[in-house]
Formats: sequence, structure tokens, C-alpha cells
Amino acid sequence: MYKGIAIIVVIDVILYIVARMVEDSRLARKGCVSVPVAVLLCSGAIILHMIGLLLCGAIVLREEGEWAPNQMMTVLGISLLTGAAPAIAYAMMAIRSFSTMATDFLYGDDYNVKPEVDVRKAQKLAEDGDIEGAVIEYRQCARRYPFSPDPLFGAATLLETAKRNDEAVETYRQIISKFKEDKNVWVKASRRLAELLRDVFSDAKRADTILAAIETRLAAPESAPKPTMSGAAAQKTHLPALLDRARSLADSDRVDDAVALFREVFEQRPEKPRPLFEAASALETAGRFEDAAELLEWIAQEFKEVDKVWGEAVFRLAGIYENKYRDKQKARDALSKLVWRTPGSEQAKLAKERIELIDEALDKKTI
Repeated sequence: MYKGIAIIVVIDVILYIVARMVEDSRLARKGCVSVPVAVLLCSGAIILHMIGLLLCGAIVLREEGEWAPNQMMTVLGISLLTGAAPAIAYAMMAIRSFSTMATDFLYGDDYNVKPEVDVRKAQKLAEDGDIEGAVIEYRQCARRYPFSPDPLFGAATLLETAKRNDEAVETYRQIISKFKEDKNVWVKASRRLAELLRDVFSDAKRADTILAAIETRLAAPESAPKPTMSGAAAQKTHLPALLDRARSLADSDRVDDAVALFREVFEQRPEKPRPLFEAASALETAGRFEDAAELLEWIAQEFKEVDKVWGEAVFRLAGIYENKYRDKQKARDALSKLVWRTPGSEQAKLAKERIELIDEALDKKTI
């Protein structure tokens, strides 16, 4: 009988883990999965639980020849106990899905009732000093809650604090592209980008251009037609337009198309790898960490003579090794190379801090 009970417990644990993983995955939209997915998963969970009970009964009959009433009651009691957590998880999943469908039906897709954006895990990682893990979690939150700019602002602010300013600029541009129809969000992200360009990169020209665009938008009604350009001016803005298109594709889950367009922009200006880093970010956000790592490895190899670019690629690779592959030693080796090669750089300083945290974790593991 105990073998059968063990099977039921294992099935229920797996069902609960699957429920949590699905709700945290790319299947979730507006904070919940779609109704068809919820129905399919709930039905599958019930069927698997029943299969576990049948297997348990078959094992008891094979071993003891009969299934006594007291044994049946014991098995049913344990199955109810172990099945409570997955049952609640799948029930909540179904309730959220049907509630969202009903709200969509009544108010349309642009209804104002949105689920609460939960970024507590990212905040906890940041408090613990795991900057890379927090940034990855913020990006995952941005995917789970596509209607909210808060996770991306959280990631950008954290990247600024960590002196990873190139990535912060990239994130603010992503916010500007994704929420360009929301004037308040667009203005907030644009102001922060302008401040970063002026104060950190000493690029007053680009900062002034952004600030002028902000003033123009604040002064003009939202319905005002956007000016069009032609000839040389249109040609000059071709690459920025392609970048905006690539970011929009990434936000729409068309990651392969976005990566292809990021690569196209890079091929037109192969001395500037920033579009490739944005492609890597899109892949990370989509949960395609193996593809992201492969691209970052290529950047590190292609720009191995450019310390800053090589360092950023290696630093981000270390984050993937540690947080997604759970290979702290490989992450430590990559960070050590970064410290050895560019000992006086800001990246090396961040790498040293990360190495100390990894060493502490490895020491605890050996103890």
C-alpha cells in the first residue's frame, strides 16, 4: 500500500509544481492563463490524480489480494491531504482565467481592472545583492504583466544603481517603445533617459533632443498628427525606425522576428553591438536562455579586443550561468576572467562583488 501512496504523493507534488510554473511562464497573460489552457490543465490534473488512485488500488490488490475498507479510507484521506495544494492552485487558476474572460467580454480588452503586479521576488533578490537575478526576474515580470511599465522601470533603476548604464539606457528605450501611446509613462522614461545620457554619458546633444521631444509632446494634443519625413531625413532615421520595430516585435512575443531585425541593424553598423545586446535581452525575457547565452558568447568572441563590450557580454553570461543554469562555479570563472582582464573598470568592480556573493554561497554549500 505504501508504494501506491508514494505514487499519489509524487503525482500531486508534480501537479502543484506544474501549476506554479505555468502561471509564472509565458502562457500567462494579464496575470493569468487563457481559459482553454486553464480547462485543459485542470482536466489533466484531475485525470492524473485519479490515475494515481487507480494505480494505488492496483498495487494493493496485487500485493494483498484485496482492498480492505480501512485501507481504502487511509488512501483516500492521504490523497485528499496531498491533493489539497494542487487542487487549490488549479482552482485559483481557473477562477482567474474565467474572471478575466468575463471582464474582457463586458469591458473589452482595454478594461481598467488589472491584476496586481507582483515584483516582490525581484525586490528580494535586489535586497540580497543578486542584481543580475533581480534584473532577470524584473524582465520576466514585464512579460507576465505586459500592461504595466513598473517591472521595466524597476529593472532600469536597478541597472543604474549597479552602474550598468548601457543596459539601463536599453531598458528605458524599451519602455519608450512599448508604452509610446501612454504619454505619462513615455515622458517619465524619456526624462530618465535624457538625464542618463547627459549625466553619465556626457551626451548633451542627444539629451537635449529628447527633452525637446518631451516639450513638444506635452504642448501638443494627443491627437495631433505626427510629422513625416522624406528624402535624406527619412534615410537618416532608418536605423532608429528599425530598432523601434524590433523592440515592438519583441514586446509582441515575435522574438525570432525581433532578433532577426536586431541583427539586420547590427549588420548595417557592425562596429556598434548594442542591437545584439537588445536581442539577447529579448531572448532572456522570452525564457530562451540557451539562445541568449549563445548570442552573448558570440558577442564576446567577436568583440574580444574591445574591453567594454567584451566585459558586458561576459558579465551577462555569468548571470545566466548562475541564475538559470545554477552553475555558480562557471559564473565565478567568467567573472574572474573579467576582473583579471579589466581590473580597474566598473565592470570588474561589480564582478568582484558578485564573486564574493558566489564564494559565500559555495562555502555554505560545502559546509
